[in-house]
Amino acid sequence: MIFSSLLFLFWFMPVFFTVYYIAPKRFRNAVLFLGSIVFYAWGEPKYLVLLFLSVLVNYAAGLLLHHFSGNRFCQRLCLILALVYDFGMLFFFKYSNFFIENCNRLTGASLSLVSVTLPLGISFYTFQIVSYMADLYCGKIKAEKSLFKLGTYLCMFPQLLSGPLVSYGRIEKELQSRKYGPADVEEGLRTFILGLGSKVLIANNIGALWNDIGAIGYEKLSMPL
Repeated sequence: MIFSSLLFLFWFMPVFFTVYYIAPKRFRNAVLFLGSIVFYAWGEPKYLVLLFLSVLVNYAAGLLLHHFSGNRFCQRLCLILALVYDFGMLFFFKYSNFFIENCNRLTGASLSLVSVTLPLGISFYTFQIVSYMADLYCGKIKAEKSLFKLGTYLCMFPQLLSGPLVSYGRIEKELQSRKYGPADVEEGLRTFILGLGSKVLIANNIGALWNDIGAIGYEKLSMPL
């Protein structure tokens, strides 16, 4: 699901915000988390388990970091294990075939390539949760004890697939309690409409033009001096 699609604009967004605003405040993180899961699963449900595992593994590692607050060795071990999992998943899906191809080229081996597709947003949510673990290890934030809050932080659909990366410390208070009024809603809609217009009217057309140029062939283009 993409933000400029009719499905998002006329179905997902109205239904989600209606449910979000009528839900009691204590349930809004759960609504945001579940809505983000639906948003992600609509595009690639088979890799939804990876998103859940990223939340669970780093949630547990964060609690262990808090538990071993007086033992730097154990904290470092917990951090390393979490990073091995996070970057291991990213490396496997994004760089395993690149690594195999180069090994075959350098050694003359004939290793088979791995038949996997790149999960949506894996780079963004991996680096986002790594920033949470790094800030936690450095003592900049405290471990989040609510699984829903950490899941909401990692899976928020406005930035799940394409960023930007947001540190946990910047939105920790908003995850606890959010206040907004008509002016905030107006500002949000203005930002969304400007971004949507830039995407549909400018970026998409430039992208189509670039594809046409690539299909024609750069060597066949004549440019006036």
